[in-house]
Amino acid sequence: MGHLAHRAMRKDEADSIAREWCVELYATPDSKVFEGDVSDTRFSNPVAYHIAQTSQDVVGYLFSNERDPEVPESVDDLCRLIALQEARPSEAFASFFKLRSIVFSRAGKSGMDAKTLSVVNDRIDACLLRAMDCYTRFREQIMQLRIDELKRSRGAFEGRYNAARVQVGA
Repeated sequence: MGHLAHRAMRKDEADSIAREWCVELYATPDSKVFEGDVSDTRFSNPVAYHIAQTSQDVVGYLFSNERDPEVPESVDDLCRLIALQEARPSEAFASFFKLRSIVFSRAGKSGMDAKTLSVVNDRIDACLLRAMDCYTRFREQIMQLRIDELKRSRGAFEGRYNAARVQVGA
């Protein structure tokens, strides 16, 4: 994917990008899943904590000077949250495209060159692809749980129906 050959991004710049992306993540469709105190303390609001952690991890990944860093695993945690929403996939992943806009809007201010922007762009794509894979896997699990519950409900209903038929003598 490439190596960033640029000055290290200042912590305040990275934190600012992560905070702005957090706002986008909180504002997703069906955001009632994220309602509550938006403090990022793990136990008072675990959803906000995971969103804040993922935004910090992803921004750190985007600007890492490692040769080929791995997409942060916290993206999976974010996808679990997004999968719980009843939003269309295009709405669920809009925040990743907004991340690209946030980063590129600050590119001129922070002096990023074209090569750096290309690497960052590729890393955003890698995050998005991992997020899509995770989201799809978690949505499939949710749908399977719903199907299994319907089967159990139907089986219980049929059992009661057949028992009632036997009692009536049908």
